[in-house]
Formats: sequence, C-alpha cells, structure tokens
Amino acid sequence: LLSKNAFTRRNHFLSLLKNVNVLNRLQEYQLLMLADALEPMTFKAGDKLIEQGNKETARFHVIETGSVSVRIFHPEEKEVNRLQVGDFLGELTLMKDQPPTATVVALTAVDTLTLDR
Repeated sequence: LLSKNAFTRRNHFLSLLKNVNVLNRLQEYQLLMLADALEPMTFKAGDKLIEQGNKETARFHVIETGSVSVRIFHPEEKEVNRLQVGDFLGELTLMKDQPPTATVVALTAVDTLTLDR
C-alpha cells in the first residue's frame, strides 16, 4: 500500500513538472529525481509564500491548487502578476542563489509542491 501511494504521488508530481517550461530540457530521470525531492506545502489566503528580499523564503513552488498574487515593492506595492494551478514561481532565486525579487501572497487557500535549496 505504501509503495502504491508513493508511486501515485511521484507520478502526480511528475505530471505537474512536465508542464513547467523551465524544466523542459531535463531528461525523464532528472524529472523523476526532482519529483522525489518535492514537498507539499499549504498556505491560507493572505499568507506569504515568498517575501521580496528575504532569502529564507526563497523556494521553488509549483501551484497545485489555488491562486496567488505576485507583488513588487519599489517604492510602493504593485501587483505585477497572478498565478494559478500549474504555474510556478521562485525559479530564479533557486537557480541564481539570490533573494526573491517579489512577494507572492496567497489569494485563496493554496497548495504547492515545493523545492528548497
């Protein structure tokens, strides 16, 4: 039963990763390894997934359920994008080891698949 659940979870994660265009150069094996490293996270409406300038919040997220607002503060708050199921965020902070350049706030209850450094 446990191995069946793990297999189902891995395949679900893999199917979401295959739709992330920045990962399209990865081979199947690499995507499987990435799928195994993902951890689910849950956020309530109003929670910050990522905070601009705060390296401790730098994570890669694939949105599994819900929607988020991407905001920049320069010099005042401005919404620059909205993301929903299947979209991803945090890839630049992960690849370039830099603090997040935007704040991402849950607009609804949100579940993500997350990769931490």
